[in-house]
Amino acid sequence: MTQVLNKAEKQSFFELQEDIFTRMAAVFKELSEAEEFLEFLSVGQLCNLLQRNNLTVPSETHVFSSVVNWIYHNKDERLSHAAKLFRAVRLGLIKH
Repeated sequence: MTQVLNKAEKQSFFELQEDIFTRMAAVFKELSEAEEFLEFLSVGQLCNLLQRNNLTVPSETHVFSSVVNWIYHNKDERLSHAAKLFRAVRLGLIKH
């Protein structure tokens, strides 16, 4: 899914991009557990997903964990994006 999204972005197929983001949001739990999430999703794409109201997840804790996993998968390059990503996580919804 992420590879198709990347191609759609390169070709400026905005309608296709939106369709893919909608589908990715609907299956975010499964997507976030896949290797392609860690390997191919850009920071901009992840932020786009995190800011969607239709993100389908069991809890905001899952979203938080997904962001942490994404960052640590390539920590040297991604740690600088942590603040931006965590601003998109709805921290107030995380249950203690």
